Amino acid sequence: MRKTRGAFFTPLELAKFISDWAVRSSGDVVIEPSCGDAVFLRAAAASLEALGGSRPSRNQLVGFDIHQDSIDDAMIALQELGLEGTLQVRDFFESSPTHMAAAVVGNPPYIRFQGFTGRSRELAIGRAADLGIALSGLASSWAAFVIHGAGFLRIGGRMGLVLPAELLSVNYAAPVRRFLLENFASIDLVVFDELVFAGVQADVVVLLADGYRAGSSKHFHLHSAQNVAAIDTSSGRKWAPTNASDKWTDALAPRGSAELLAVVPGEVLQPLSSWGRVVSGTVTGANAYFSLSRLEARNLGISTSELRPLLPAGYSLANLTNVDRRKWSRDARDRKGYLFYPGQTPTLAAEAYIARGEAADLNKRYKCRVRTPWWRVPVAPQADLFVSYMSGSRPRIVGNDAHLIHLNSVHGLQARPGLVGFAKAVLPVLAMNSASLLSAELVGRSYGGGILKMEPREAARWLVPSPEAVGTGQFAGLLRRGRKLLGAGDFEGCTAIADHVLERIGEQYGMSSGVLRILRDTRAEMVKKRVTRGTSRI
Repeated sequence: MRKTRGAFFTPLELAKFISDWAVRSSGDVVIEPSCGDAVFLRAAAASLEALGGSRPSRNQLVGFDIHQDSIDDAMIALQELGLEGTLQVRDFFESSPTHMAAAVVGNPPYIRFQGFTGRSRELAIGRAADLGIALSGLASSWAAFVIHGAGFLRIGGRMGLVLPAELLSVNYAAPVRRFLLENFASIDLVVFDELVFAGVQADVVVLLADGYRAGSSKHFHLHSAQNVAAIDTSSGRKWAPTNASDKWTDALAPRGSAELLAVVPGEVLQPLSSWGRVVSGTVTGANAYFSLSRLEARNLGISTSELRPLLPAGYSLANLTNVDRRKWSRDARDRKGYLFYPGQTPTLAAEAYIARGEAADLNKRYKCRVRTPWWRVPVAPQADLFVSYMSGSRPRIVGNDAHLIHLNSVHGLQARPGLVGFAKAVLPVLAMNSASLLSAELVGRSYGGGILKMEPREAARWLVPSPEAVGTGQFAGLLRRGRKLLGAGDFEGCTAIADHVLERIGEQYGMSSGVLRILRDTRAEMVKKRVTRGTSRI
């Protein structure tokens, strides 16, 4: 239940670290905006008592939560320690800023925009607007908690929050990043090599923002820790974005990695957009319903004229250079390799299937109800190649020789006129070179489970060998070997081939030898950190 409303139990050790940092005086007032079982208020009480020698008053420990059960749990937890607090069963966004707290601490709920709806969302957007921040309609709940929480701070106050790592990267967090840099005198961020929440594949950061409206920091210090017990903020990497709204993910890269990549001549590596246009996949609103296997369609009596060949969701691009018709036909027997796509006048079998969807209220889902008719899916343009959206150790580019449409679980690349066949022949191998793999780590973002995610605009900026530099046939033999290695699952062998090709291309433009070795090591370091977060927990 807590997970469905975006709430996760914060380890006491982490709450204690944040509270010890935030509480500076025995008279401080501490607010926990979404208190749950009051783990931060309990930790703050211990910090206050350590400073003053006596138990804090009930007015110093202030908590809000929208759920009565959570407030009841919080009261019991405080009472067991002989403490009292001012706890309110109330939506935090219904409370007007008091500008009286020395510290706001906590772990705001993480509810994606699809679930963050109704009056609470309206209030949250309005509270952010009161402080001059226009949050996007795609913003998750935590973003508004950061902005509104700051309004409860006195001048010079502090904010210590556990936030999704999305703070560093997503577009909707841009106004939050700007707000923090412009309204706090100093900011520290702590990132972890291991996962913080047991059983939850979610990356988090600890935000330590000090000196509210006592100056503008324009930069932050980044601290990396193996786990909570290893946090040390005595030193860290200072990083300042070019623009206050820019993504902060570059700060996570090993020092100088972007500069190292820039050593590769621009004629050698260019954005993937130089090959063509990166396009998003088809959004159905109900993949399990609209995607059918050949056997399912036959049993339903749905004719092939009401189906479109589809790259099945979750289809592994791992060892492929191309998805060909024969391979797809084999997989489509058991996998959901067709999109339900009836015409304006559906057959009786299709009408029966549509009725089944309506009986399951699929027509009321957001993506379905906003189109007419709800069962007519707007199909994305057919791609010449597929591009990884989310990947593990490395992203992939794969040719679409089966001429399939694709869902938004992968991206598509529509190659420039005259480059279609060439792109299919060379990009799947060449994109495996060390410089391109490092570029993917830099333009993409790390998500829970150690996943590398590239949105379409990010994938378009992914640096790969340029069409002009590759030429038309001079590396045919090497590329054939690379395709064989890729098909056999020998990724390292394929990368070695791709690196050799890139080195030969680079020689023509004065690229010094040994550059790729350094880039390979840098990329390996980044992948190790990313994957470690996906396979361990604190």
